[in-house]
Amino acid sequence: MILDDPARFERVWAAAEEGGEGSTHGEVIEDWRQALDCAARDGVVTERDCAAIAREIDAAEDWHERHGTLGEVIG
Repeated sequence: MILDDPARFERVWAAAEEGGEGSTHGEVIEDWRQALDCAARDGVVTERDCAAIAREIDAAEDWHERHGTLGEVIG
C-alpha cells in the first residue's frame, strides 16, 4: 500500500503534481490483490466472484510480465 512505502509515496506525489499516477503496474496490481483480500475477508464479494476477479488480476499481471512493463511507472 502506498502509505506503507515512503519511496512510492514520494514518487506518486511528484507524479501527481505533473498530472501523472506515479505507481508501477506491479504496485497497482498488488493494491488490487490487497483490496480483493479485504473484500473477501469482509464478505463483500462471494468466493466465486473473488476467484473470477483474482483470475483477471493474474491475467493483467501476466500481460505486463510478458511485455516487460510490470515495473514501469504509470504516466
